[in-house]
This record gives sequence, structure tokens and C-alpha cells, in this order.
Amino acid sequence: MPYTAGDTMKLSFLGRCFGQQIVLDLTYKCTVGNPAIPSNAVNAEIVAHTSDVGAVDLWTPYLACLPPSYALELVIAQKLWPVRESYFPFSPLGKVGTAGAATVPNDSSAITRRTALAGRSQVSVLKIGPNPTAAAVAGILTPAHIALLATLGAKTLTTLVLPITTLQFRPEILSGLGVSTNRILENFLVGSTSRIMRRRSVGIGS
Repeated sequence: MPYTAGDTMKLSFLGRCFGQQIVLDLTYKCTVGNPAIPSNAVNAEIVAHTSDVGAVDLWTPYLACLPPSYALELVIAQKLWPVRESYFPFSPLGKVGTAGAATVPNDSSAITRRTALAGRSQVSVLKIGPNPTAAAVAGILTPAHIALLATLGAKTLTTLVLPITTLQFRPEILSGLGVSTNRILENFLVGSTSRIMRRRSVGIGS
């Protein structure tokens, strides 16, 4: 099915560092659709448009915040709502972090993105990591690393205007089901301290 105005889309970056999978999800609301173009063709263009050779290059600023031990393995664009559809996957080759070396997998930075409204429900936090070892001193991020995160934060707020299919997508906070909530992201703030990325453990019952 095609994208129409009000539909939602998720753009995911799946990578691996020190044997752990690291996922970065960005969510968008379609503001200009096209009923004549199937969603998978649009998803393919979204991935190309946001690649390191696309007009909105998200790969380069993301990898600039990460160590060379991080490898970007998969980029996925998927229509989430009103019907979750099959996704378009792309496997980058040789795309690794370009910042300094890291020694642990769970030390991260945070980019807090906000809508124009107040309230806890108007906030989206991106955890970017693992941090390079030299990115922080005594837990405080260096100005150089904060600048790299700020470049990435600004890029994640870019409206995607696809040149071929002519669709448009604005960054938005979605509900847990991927439903549009009209919480359009407007600005961001880079945290000044490093933080721990925690993984949820799920036990297997007998």
C-alpha cells in the first residue's frame, strides 16, 4: 500500500560493537503522500536519501560519534501505521565508526529531542554509543564530542523531502504502536555527561 498523509515510518540503524547489537530508531510522520507509489519503493528511496551519498546524510554524523569497533550492519525503512508492512533492508559495506577507540560497549551519550510543547510525553531521547574512551573526562563529555552529537541531533530533525517520489516525512514521537500522535520534534539538547546503556534481560520460564 502507498504512503498517505498521516501514515508513520521508522528508519532503523542496526550495528554491532564488541559482540553486542546496537539499534538506533528514528520515527517519522508522512506529511505529503502519493497514492500512486507503493510503500516499498518509497522505503528504498528513504534509505538512499539518508545514506552517506544522499541529500540528508545521517550515516556520516552517526558514525562520527562512534568508535571503529562499531560496524553498521543494516539500515531499514518500514511503514508502521496504519498497517505494518514489510520493510526495505540495506546492508552497508565497510561502514564503521570514525571517532576514537572505545574499551566498553555500554557507555553512551544522550540527545534529548523535544516538541514545541511542554511535558514528559513531548520528549524523545536518543542514546548514542558506545562512546569513544576519549569522549569524556571523569564522566563529562568533551566539547569536541558534544559538537559531533549536535551535528547528528540536527540531522535527525531534518524533514525528509524525497526528490524522486516527492513524498515528505517529518520527525515525530509515535505511540508505542507506531500511531501518529502529532508530537512533531522541533529542537534538541545534547547531554553533558556520559551515561550507561542498559539492556533488559528476559528470563525463560520453566
